[in-house]
Amino acid sequence: MIPTFSGKDEEFQLWWTKFRAFATAKGVIPTLLGKESDLPASEASVLNENLTADKKKIKARERNSLAMAYLLIAFKSAADVSLAYETMSNEWPGGLAYEVVNKLKEAYQPKDSVTEVELYERLLSVKMKAKDDPRTLFEQVASIQNWYNDGNRQVPKEQLMAVVLRVAPKEYASVLTDVQRVKGTDLEVSHLRMTMNMYYRTVYKETASEENNDELARVGQSNVNETYMKKKKQFNGKCHYCGKVGQTKAECWENPINADKRPKWYRPRTTVVAAGRSENSNKDD
Repeated sequence: MIPTFSGKDEEFQLWWTKFRAFATAKGVIPTLLGKESDLPASEASVLNENLTADKKKIKARERNSLAMAYLLIAFKSAADVSLAYETMSNEWPGGLAYEVVNKLKEAYQPKDSVTEVELYERLLSVKMKAKDDPRTLFEQVASIQNWYNDGNRQVPKEQLMAVVLRVAPKEYASVLTDVQRVKGTDLEVSHLRMTMNMYYRTVYKETASEENNDELARVGQSNVNETYMKKKKQFNGKCHYCGKVGQTKAECWENPINADKRPKWYRPRTTVVAAGRSENSNKDD
């Protein structure tokens, strides 16, 4: 499947990385990079497929047509499609793939001072809340890398690590300090990511699991009470075991034969009832 491009600045480098891999597999990467030395002078050049030199030119022309088709299918933005139109000329009415790629890089990977200012602003905009999954932080960092990085430049790892250490909530301070001490000059962004992920899984996920269990217990108890109340409304007579109105002897939690139906929170008064009966029995005697 052809990787598609949305037209968003921050997604260009990630798309281009995937598209390059796709183009390599399809055998058109030299065409996209302007390294197709066998292209004829024009798209309409008359070539003899029986001549070796012309065979190469025919193949190169076909690769260019295929590369253009891949690019146009990949574009989701009308503005990007218009870049392809700009490469169309009398000699090449279908356009030249490498010229489209050059225009894309001019639009999405400009190499000027404004880009450096934008990088600085994007790094400052990275945020993370106290109980957020660390993945939210490193997704932001990766997005900036994908926007800025290309074959000739990369965001310095020192800047990326500085952002992570600045943004990480104070709860992570001790573990991040430890990993910096252990790794020293070999410290990488990946070390910070693994350390924060481990801390999050150990502390926050266990806490969340305990809270979920407590909530499930409360919900379960509520369901038991609700079921009991519904049954109570359905019967208006008197229990032949404990004497309460609204339940039968078969539903009575005081009745020892229903001991397995009692919720954990219920404290039976069976012993009291039994004792009262014993006294009455003695009186009758």
